[in-house]
Amino acid sequence: MPGRAALAHNESKLLRARSQRRSLRLILFLVPLLLWRAAPGQNSAPSGDAVLQQAHALHQALQAKPAGERTAADYQRILKLLPPLWRDPHAAPADDARFAYASLYVAMARDLNEEKAYAQAADALRELLRVSPYSAYRRNAEFALSQIEIFHLHQADMARSNLEGFVRNYPADPRVGVARLEIRGQKVAEPAYLLGPEPAATV
Repeated sequence: MPGRAALAHNESKLLRARSQRRSLRLILFLVPLLLWRAAPGQNSAPSGDAVLQQAHALHQALQAKPAGERTAADYQRILKLLPPLWRDPHAAPADDARFAYASLYVAMARDLNEEKAYAQAADALRELLRVSPYSAYRRNAEFALSQIEIFHLHQADMARSNLEGFVRNYPADPRVGVARLEIRGQKVAEPAYLLGPEPAATV
């Protein structure tokens, strides 16, 4: 009996030792993993530039599809990427994101003949001009908003204020001639504006 007891005791010690070694190996495996996950930059959201590039790439891929296969849902999937970038209106990508957002809505309106998308684009441009009046996009935003108001929202009186500011602030811009005609109420063909979602601070 004493021999059996000693044997059982030794087996118990061996099992405890094995269990302790397994626990130690598990700890040694988990600690570096936890430290890696806690390191700065891990699990962080993509940068603003990365999101803008993703939105642009997705729009380019959408444009490569046959026109009949493009849907409003396709555009919405791209558009929803952008609002988080302007939660802080002073963040570096905020103006880029608002301008790209407006541009995508204009592209959607043209592509799918959805006139209501022009109203969404106008709202985004107005907000950009309100929140960031000295934005690098101000020139293009003022001109584009005026054209949307004239040709799609039937708000020529509202457009006149932006056009007057556009002519006053950017007299050398090649679009000033069209703007002056529009201020006088003359009929002109709808000019080009916001032809792509990518930001373009100068034209």
